[in-house]
Parts: sequence; structure tokens; C-alpha cells
Amino acid sequence: MLATLRRIVDRGAIETAARTKQFIGQAIRYGIATGRAERDVTADLRGALPSPVRGHYPAITEPKPLGISIYTSL
Repeated sequence: MLATLRRIVDRGAIETAARTKQFIGQAIRYGIATGRAERDVTADLRGALPSPVRGHYPAITEPKPLGISIYTSL
């Protein structure tokens, strides 16, 4: 699993690799709950992948420049 996730990271899709690991973990936890798996191996991969870069996005505080009217009915 780590080799597959590293291939995703190598092509520059760090966030996709993190989400893929999360989805795999969900599937394995379901397997544990239904008796098909014994343990979640994705927990062993904590810290093995780089963290996605997260940034802050500015909020729109003035709707006028965007041509949005707050009084328009939908």
C-alpha cells in the first residue's frame, strides 16, 4: 500500500494520496467491523507521507465588486 501511495505522491498529488489513504482506512475499518480483517494497517503509515500544504483563502467581504446583490430574490 505504501508503494502505491508513494507513486501518487511522486506525481505531485499529495492531497490525493492522503485522501486515498483515508478511503483505504475506512474500507479496512469496515472489514474489521464485519470480521473480514484483523487490524487497520493504515495506522502504521502515519507520518510516512508528506503532509498536504494547506492554505488560507480570503473571504469575500464586499459583494459589490462581484456583481452580487444581497437583495436579489432567488
